[in-house]
Amino acid sequence: MSLAILVAGATGNTGRSTTETLSKLLQAPNSPLRNHRILTLTRSANSPVAQHLATLPGWLQTHHVIRAFVASHNKPNQFAEESTFHLALLHAGVEYVVRISTSAAFVRPDATAYYQRAHWALEALLAAPEFKNLQWTSLQPNIFGSYFLSPAAEFFKEYRKTGRADTMLKMMAAKDGAVGIIDADEVGVLAAHLLVQEDTAVHNGRR
Repeated sequence: MSLAILVAGATGNTGRSTTETLSKLLQAPNSPLRNHRILTLTRSANSPVAQHLATLPGWLQTHHVIRAFVASHNKPNQFAEESTFHLALLHAGVEYVVRISTSAAFVRPDATAYYQRAHWALEALLAAPEFKNLQWTSLQPNIFGSYFLSPAAEFFKEYRKTGRADTMLKMMAAKDGAVGIIDADEVGVLAAHLLVQEDTAVHNGRR
């Protein structure tokens, strides 16, 4: 059986474009991972793998997974589930993982929101000496355009339909604040390119 790249969260904001881009990159004649397969998992709590995280190392070895991508949910149990996933990767001998974090300014131990602290804790875990055999890169994208612009899009859709503006337009940023939004698909494209690099050590431990 050929070696594989695992995409966990394949139908999410960044996972879809990661999967699509990986498929194209692996088919390129000069791809160093040309014969590798892509395995995709959804983040559904009902999926067999999600229900049996304890058996994941064996599953990874059976399917010859050597690299992985993970885009976690942001629920209170995020750290418990994603840290278990990374531990499984480590025990299965997976070489490299690319994960999706949150905006760099919020990845800190004193962040107000729990999921921001969870991302800090996950990066600290991966950077620990005990995890040295699992190379990793943590992408810290700013706000996704779909999230940032959706209130405005809904506001104008309603206005075009009814000719009225019954509610105030509310945006996520201050009116005078500059915001660098990014398309989630672009983050997925970057993740895919990282996953097919011949030498992943170049980006190991990078955020």
